[in-house]
Amino acid sequence: MIEALAELLPMAFVLALSPLPIMAVILALMAPAGLRGGMALALGRLISLLVAVALAGVAAEYLAELSGSGVWGAVLQLLLGAGLVIAAFVSWSRRPRDGSACLPAWLASMTQATPARAFGLGLLVTATNPKDLAIAIGAGLTIGATIDDIPGAFGAATVFALLATLTAIAPLVAFVMLGDRAGDVLSAARDWLTANLKLVVSVILLLIGVLLISDGLAFFGDGI
Repeated sequence: MIEALAELLPMAFVLALSPLPIMAVILALMAPAGLRGGMALALGRLISLLVAVALAGVAAEYLAELSGSGVWGAVLQLLLGAGLVIAAFVSWSRRPRDGSACLPAWLASMTQATPARAFGLGLLVTATNPKDLAIAIGAGLTIGATIDDIPGAFGAATVFALLATLTAIAPLVAFVMLGDRAGDVLSAARDWLTANLKLVVSVILLLIGVLLISDGLAFFGDGI
């Protein structure tokens, strides 16, 4: 399990930097529901990551049984990684040229979200995000290839999901600890993320793609 966690840490770190969940939590905190909405969204994010990693881990076990090795899992990592590297350059090429930036409609709607809606969007922010799904699948494939027992695999998946959700939890901590000052801090963070969203997304896509390609190549390198 220690070996698997060592491989998962870079993936969890990069996924934690994903700007959309952070922005969504910030906007949920600024909605009338406040802390309840932010907590609901972070919980939805955590659950969706855990489910995605678990399903990928099961798929990795199945693919290993079919092929007698983890070769299909490694091939999938390479394909996902290559796709994300391409997506990074596409995202960068489509960034606003005039310095203007606007939020996706679903994200802007978070300012009026109820806790129930925030929870649902927390689930969807991962389930409908190819970037997050790719890294979660990569983590699940790593767990499935390195851990044989179910409790150990579940434990590794839980640790990964928690680490990847830490930055979405950070605004909640700031909201509680800063009290009346939280509004100004969250507004500043929202404005910065809005202005730099395309840049951050492009960098994260590139980092995740490189990580997945590296893991896929490492499998074939070990087999040589």
